Amino acid sequence: MTMHTETVAVAEKFLAKSDDELEVILGLREKKIGEQPDLAADPNLPVMYDSTHLGLLNDARDIGKRILKRWNKELHGLVCHPKNPEAQKLGEVIANAAGVKGGVEAALIAAVVSALLVLSLSPAIAAVVAPIVVRKFIVPAGDELCMAWEEGIAKEG
Repeated sequence: MTMHTETVAVAEKFLAKSDDELEVILGLREKKIGEQPDLAADPNLPVMYDSTHLGLLNDARDIGKRILKRWNKELHGLVCHPKNPEAQKLGEVIANAAGVKGGVEAALIAAVVSALLVLSLSPAIAAVVAPIVVRKFIVPAGDELCMAWEEGIAKEG
């Protein structure tokens, strides 16, 4: 299995988790990668947290939100304001996937993971960012993808 395929598979599994859970996982993965950078390439990077330590949980969620905010903006720029032909091509793949009927989320996950990996995001982080971006920003946007996505970013602050 290629790194891309594995990252997509993990991201699809994460669709079953809430955005709050994913933000915590994202923060915990980022902390773990900070301690052991070689773990960044593992889309299955296991992280554990103890829900009895609310402060640690909130810290992880805050880190996750900051990471999500940054990469959501990067991805939006790639799709809606491409700066070169390669970026335009990736943006078209995501926009076309957004128009697919039926397995919309699966098609979008694959396209978003591809774009995030091209933007040099590690597989461990891309696997968590992709389902949040797809569920929270791209799917609700429908046919007005870029305009609705921009509005969603503005609301997030």
